[in-house]
Amino acid sequence: MQNVQCEACHGPGSLHSEDGTGPIARDVPRDWCMRCHDKHNSPEFDYAHYRDEIVGPGHGKPLASKK
Repeated sequence: MQNVQCEACHGPGSLHSEDGTGPIARDVPRDWCMRCHDKHNSPEFDYAHYRDEIVGPGHGKPLASKK
C-alpha cells in the first residue's frame, strides 16, 4: 500500500499536536496491523518478524540522547 502515514497505526494526531500530550497509540496491537496486512495485501506477513524491523528509536525504544 502506498501513502500510509503515521495516523494509520497510531491514530489521529490532532489532539497530540495541540499540546504534545494528547492520545497517541504507542504500543500498536497486532490486530491493528492485521487490518491492512491481511492475506490479500500481505500474504507473507509475519507480525513477529516485521515488528522487530520497525521497533527502534522513536518506535518503542528511547530516542538517542544528545551529547
